[in-house]
Amino acid sequence: MSAVAFDTYKFIRTLKDAGIEEKRAEAVSTAFSEAQDEAELAKKSDIRALETQMHSFETGMNARMDSFETGMNARMDSFETGINARMDTFETRMSTRMDTFETGMNTRMDVLETKMGSLDGKLDSIRWILLILVIAVIAPAIKGLL
Repeated sequence: MSAVAFDTYKFIRTLKDAGIEEKRAEAVSTAFSEAQDEAELAKKSDIRALETQMHSFETGMNARMDSFETGMNARMDSFETGINARMDTFETRMSTRMDTFETGMNTRMDVLETKMGSLDGKLDSIRWILLILVIAVIAPAIKGLL
């Protein structure tokens, strides 16, 4: 990098016109000129190189972000697939358990209905027996009254 062109004569004259004595103006001009020579000023080519580096960095970061996003999407898809599979397995297991429970309850209900039917038959038999007993006991008593 290089310093900017500097007119020391004009600088000294400006300082003298402002009321600064010539020796002091020359010292200030020399100090300013040396400081400027030591300063590293960026040239257009330096700025272009920096712009190129920044563009390259931006491109790299965009590629990394795209790669990261793709990876995260793949992980989320995999996670979702795994959760869905677990939910399907759980649903199947619960459905099987409910079916088994329902079958067991239906079997018990059938047994109870059969027993209730048997009890109804026994109650009918008891009613007939009681009717016959009542007739057998009451009929002679009624016959004796007549």
